[in-house]
Amino acid sequence: MSEQHDLTPYAEHDEDGPVEPLRTGNSAVDGVLDSLDGLDSAPVDEHVGVFERAHTQLRAALDAEPAPPSESTDDAPATGAGAGAGD
Repeated sequence: MSEQHDLTPYAEHDEDGPVEPLRTGNSAVDGVLDSLDGLDSAPVDEHVGVFERAHTQLRAALDAEPAPPSESTDDAPATGAGAGAGD
C-alpha cells in the first residue's frame, strides 16, 4: 500500500482549543473510537470492561466483509488501456 495515514491519536491543537479525535474513514471503527470518549472520567475499575467491548467491536468491524463499491463512476479511478492519458 502506498497510502500513509497519520497515526497520531489526536490532531494538532492549541493548548486552549478542543482536541480533535482521529478519524479512520471506517464508520464502524470510528464509532468504537467514539465510544472511548470520556473514559478518562470513568472509574478505573470500569476501564477493562470498556476496552474489552471496544476490542470485540473492533474485531467484528475489521473482520466484516467490505461493502461493495458504489455504482457511481464520478469518483472512481480510471482503469484500463489509455487510463491517465493526457495527464
